[in-house]
Amino acid sequence: MQQQIPWRRRLFALDKPPFQGCYRWLPDGYESEMGVLLAHERATALIVVCGERGMGKTYALRQEHDALQAAGLHAAWLELRRCTTTGLAQKRLRTALTPPAEPGEWHVLLDGLDEGLNDLPQLDQFLEEVLEELPEPDRARMRLRITCRSARWPARFEEALRTRWQPDQIKIMGLVPLSADDVAVAAQAVGIADTGVLLEAIRQQRLVALATHPVTLLQLLDSYAAHTRLPATVHEAYLQACLRLCAEHRRFTDPHQMKTQTSPEHLLAVAARLAAALQFGPYTVVADAPVTDAAAASVELRLSRLDGFDEPGHLGGRVPCTLWDLRQVTESSLLVPTGDLRWVFAQDSYREFLAAHFLRMHRLQPEPLRQLLWIGDGQDRHVIPAHQEVAAWLATSDATLFADLLRDAPLVLLLADLPSLPDTERERTVTALFDWLERDDERSYLALAAPPLHRLNHAGLSKQLRPRLQTTNPKRLLDAAVAIAQACRPPGLNDELLTAAEDTRQGWILRAQALAALTEPAPHTLSRLMKLAHDTSSEVAVAALRHLYPGHLTVTDYLDRLCDLDPGSRIVSYFLRREVPRQLDTDTIAEAVAWAGRHVQAGRIRPAYLAVAVPARAIILNERTPALTLVPLISESLLALAADEDLLLSATLQTHLQDLAQVLDDCPHTRRLLARHVLHHSDDDLFTTLLASTPGQSLIPEADLLYWMEHWDQLAAISPARAQQVVRFAPPADPDANARADAARRAHPALATATQFWDRHLADQQRRAAQAERQRQQNRFDQAALDAALDDVLAARGEDSLTAWTHVLRCLRRTPDGSPPGVRSPLVLPARAPTRPDAENGAARRISQAAAHLLTENPPRAVIQHPSRLIKYSLHIAATAFALIDEPATLRASPAHWGGWAVVLASRMTDHADDVAIKCTWIPLCVERAADQMSPLLKTALDRAENHTLRELTRVLGGPASYGLRPVLHTWALHPDRSPDQWYTVLNELAAADDPEALSSLAQAIETDPHEHGPGSPARHRWLNAVRVLLRHHSLPDHWPVLRRGLSDVTILLEHEGLLDDLSYASDGRSFPHLTEDVLVELHRLIVDHVGIERAQQWAHDGSSDSRLLPLLGFVCRVLASRATHPAASALYRLARHYPQLPQLARYARSTARAATDRSVQPLEPEQLIRLATDHQARLVRDPRQLLDLVRESLTALEKDLQGSNGTAITLWNRDRPRFNSATQCWPCWEDDLSDAVASFLRRDIGGHRVVVNREVQVRRDGLPGLRTDIQIEAPAHPDTGQQTLTVVIEVKGCWNPELPTAQTQLRAYLSEPDTAGLLLVGYFDCTRWNTKKRSCPATNHAIDDVRREQHEQIRQLTDDGTLLAAAHVLDCRLPGEDSDWRKTADGPA
Repeated sequence: MQQQIPWRRRLFALDKPPFQGCYRWLPDGYESEMGVLLAHERATALIVVCGERGMGKTYALRQEHDALQAAGLHAAWLELRRCTTTGLAQKRLRTALTPPAEPGEWHVLLDGLDEGLNDLPQLDQFLEEVLEELPEPDRARMRLRITCRSARWPARFEEALRTRWQPDQIKIMGLVPLSADDVAVAAQAVGIADTGVLLEAIRQQRLVALATHPVTLLQLLDSYAAHTRLPATVHEAYLQACLRLCAEHRRFTDPHQMKTQTSPEHLLAVAARLAAALQFGPYTVVADAPVTDAAAASVELRLSRLDGFDEPGHLGGRVPCTLWDLRQVTESSLLVPTGDLRWVFAQDSYREFLAAHFLRMHRLQPEPLRQLLWIGDGQDRHVIPAHQEVAAWLATSDATLFADLLRDAPLVLLLADLPSLPDTERERTVTALFDWLERDDERSYLALAAPPLHRLNHAGLSKQLRPRLQTTNPKRLLDAAVAIAQACRPPGLNDELLTAAEDTRQGWILRAQALAALTEPAPHTLSRLMKLAHDTSSEVAVAALRHLYPGHLTVTDYLDRLCDLDPGSRIVSYFLRREVPRQLDTDTIAEAVAWAGRHVQAGRIRPAYLAVAVPARAIILNERTPALTLVPLISESLLALAADEDLLLSATLQTHLQDLAQVLDDCPHTRRLLARHVLHHSDDDLFTTLLASTPGQSLIPEADLLYWMEHWDQLAAISPARAQQVVRFAPPADPDANARADAARRAHPALATATQFWDRHLADQQRRAAQAERQRQQNRFDQAALDAALDDVLAARGEDSLTAWTHVLRCLRRTPDGSPPGVRSPLVLPARAPTRPDAENGAARRISQAAAHLLTENPPRAVIQHPSRLIKYSLHIAATAFALIDEPATLRASPAHWGGWAVVLASRMTDHADDVAIKCTWIPLCVERAADQMSPLLKTALDRAENHTLRELTRVLGGPASYGLRPVLHTWALHPDRSPDQWYTVLNELAAADDPEALSSLAQAIETDPHEHGPGSPARHRWLNAVRVLLRHHSLPDHWPVLRRGLSDVTILLEHEGLLDDLSYASDGRSFPHLTEDVLVELHRLIVDHVGIERAQQWAHDGSSDSRLLPLLGFVCRVLASRATHPAASALYRLARHYPQLPQLARYARSTARAATDRSVQPLEPEQLIRLATDHQARLVRDPRQLLDLVRESLTALEKDLQGSNGTAITLWNRDRPRFNSATQCWPCWEDDLSDAVASFLRRDIGGHRVVVNREVQVRRDGLPGLRTDIQIEAPAHPDTGQQTLTVVIEVKGCWNPELPTAQTQLRAYLSEPDTAGLLLVGYFDCTRWNTKKRSCPATNHAIDDVRREQHEQIRQLTDDGTLLAAAHVLDCRLPGEDSDWRKTADGPA
């Protein structure tokens, strides 16, 4: 079937895979940018096309073979699977690889190396031998193409091939996944007429991942052709696709191996284990290769770790999971290789589906499934982002998970296959989404924008949405209702939607969406739409016009209405550029082109896009429809445009002229007709203007040169100047084309005259070649010239040596072949010059001697006092000579020389790595040998330096403390004569080097009160500069109280708003770890207090700012959010509570809390996952909430043990006699005894590794340091994970305890530690024989339900701010009633 589908498969380099979404195709127009056609790579000597079975490798190679033969090129074809024996292989390979006698390129196409290797494992060696026998000239002109399955491509063979060709002549490539256009082509090939409906169904059911692979696409097409629909459920489609892909693996030909080949159903179960291990583990790649790199091993999952035990089979029973089975999965089309014996799943969706299949087949219990998929607590409880698709796959078959998602994460359900569920479930989902939005004022409907909302559609959706479409509803609810209506288009809502669209109080986005949600408008609604088509919002008008045309407006009326739109809007611009032209068809295009021509002539076309877009559409339709004769109209329209040069050359039209040029390139027939008409119906000026204005002069491109030369008689009636424009190009380089051009010139004397410049073209080419050759000769290295230049340097004295040195540099820049030298840093240019001799060469020693002579002849001490001469000295000396001295330590010079050189090098500003290396080599030596001369030289340089030089000198010479120059710099900066800028420059660089003296001086500066100094005074300037330095320094928290006090006066910040600018130069804030959470909170409050809450609200709403301080509010939030820690989230929550008028703070807080929680997720190792799946008692603990839930689950088990038949509650009571009788008196045990009993049970039930697969649970009774806790449950992480110990503190109280109403106060004290949760455990004791003399009894109305309500309310108050995690549990320790059979009934069967 594939052979009949006329795909044009594109290829990509395997190390540069194309972007592809898991569940969607690329946007329109991007597919053509992915990969290249095999025909476009004919200059490459060797191409290996890799891909899994069924991807279409053979078809792509056959297409290339046919194209080569059609072009008359030599192309040998060999199917390597036919090389079944040594003799056949050698014979057929030699035949295919025999070069033709004629010169030029020859092509060899070898198909199916993997299949050949199945029968003949030495086939690659035979191919290597035949290639070795080829003479080098023949191999150089050969173009070899090989196809092979990715998993079977021999790495050793590739290494051998790379020894015979240059790296750029070998490409290992894969096939680009099928695009939407490819799917449409395949659908048409199998008889599916309406491909648009099919593509939309594939998109809506999220089956794009299956449609990008030929094997699974054909399965979808088979189903669609047979049933006029895709598979009933997405689960069914993926299940069948994965089974089919499991069948596409290595095919054995040996009968014995065929008997042992694993079935697709068996491999599916094995693949599910592999997928789950990758999905829930820390690994990104599965590998079967030896471990060679520790870093790679941390992300590579070894197949051997999954070997062993059985898996639930797809058809029932159990199937083994052996290393042999796992290796067969890696050879299936489910996976693709990423290296030698390394694979990943071909699509993320395959991995996610199979991971869910693994959990479903193992029937994982609700509690461990929650622990695997969920994280967080309260409003921050959510599905781990990486596992959202897995949860969505499971939700349609797991009622408990579905209910959990409805309650806490309804957005995840939008990823599920909701259409496969009953209407009632979709109705519940819609209700849950609105409940989710209502629960929190800060949740936005935009969260609903990305998921596929069309899946919510059901019979009762209109009834659900109608009350929520009222414009009196809160904005987020109205937005959500409109978004759902737009996606689902339920009937009967037009009136409500039009009312929303007409409400000008709403934003244009909601109004336009409301119009987009309309179903076919009824006659009585047309007048309302007509009015909205003139709305002041162009976006709303566009949405209305989409409903009115073509059914209710003529094309002229429609285009007239478009003139009222504002083209500056991105929405409107796209509509005018893309949608409007596509709406014009063969019935309306003539009227539209005539309209465009009239409006351009009248000078009233608006928007200007239409002046180009309408003719461009006409060109396309004219090319596609032979019956149309639109060329005169198009020509008239374009000539009218050319007459309006202001419009034609306007910036707004340039992009659209690019579109026109592309259309002309794609429509050659109409292009030539149009060019001929324009040539005949325009004057020279108009024609020249129009030709020059189309990008690439695409109206008459070089591709049409031969056409016009051979049809020259069609141009006989036009002026020679105009006619010459069609042949303005250089002569064709192709011999055949050149011959045809010469024949045309001989046949048409006028053409020969028009192309007289061709006769000069060859002479011009020869002249340019000669000029280039002369330049190459001048650039060619001349050893004699270098020797002479070196002699001149060694003989020169003083500044004359500088002149001679420039000749040396010029010689070193030359190259052996005369090609231009590469760009180098000036400092190291000579050292890395193309023709610098080797270090052992005598010439190299002479260069080093000349460089040393240059340095000694030009002492730096004198130039240090003159900045302009210092710059010249630095450029000519420091930039070159230092790099050419091989052994700096051998240079003989005075201390003054060494000190001067240190100053010269330090003053040179550079960030080039080579320059920095030279400075790091020389400056320490110079400083050391300058000795006591260094300090006075540095002072002199500082006195004369400009500010930028001063900064560089301080940074380089003051950075390392070992130079001993910091005191010199510090003393110089503190001199009373220094300006504030000089003081700041030096101390800023010293502070960056953590110099204690500089930091002390800065701290002293900010201790002064800035209000005591007048604006602009040096003292005020120093204070501000000190603040600027310390705000960026990691010691800021130590100085913040003083800074905060100084900045508290609004006049300071209003006068110097730029003071805080330096903080926000990094948009994500990651460069400022020294800004603690407390400092950032204070900084935010400081800014809001200065600018006012109203201005902060306005800035948050639309980004408008009249103050440089306002953007810093966003900076503070970004800094905190980027840390993704719980303290940062807590800081944002504090700000949100302090400024409830700024809703973005709550959004930042929530997203930061989620990010912090997500960071705490520790992936599972394969062994842990398998245990969790196979042991239904196993649990997973990743955060304090899950540990708390585990403890509560264990306490529930304890309660069953206490209250069951022959229960153990009696052990928690004291009594006054051994046996019960009518006189027996009872009273509860002490609280410590209750704690001991609970701790003992928890230790037996969940302690150690009995239950938790990823941590060891420890039950302790010794309490936190300095605090008494009744019971402490700890779950330490493994040492190498970097995770924190999780803790649950249990405060145990008896129901008689008088402190019970305030127990939450004591529990709060324990929760200050990170990753700690609290549990208030109340033992509820009650019986009719309570001896109140032994233990006071609670009030008579103190029932167990009352205690529960009271304790839950305490916990609600404790956790209300969202920063603490705690729960209450009332343990039922009651004795049975008088008539109970509790002591008499034996336990039932287990």
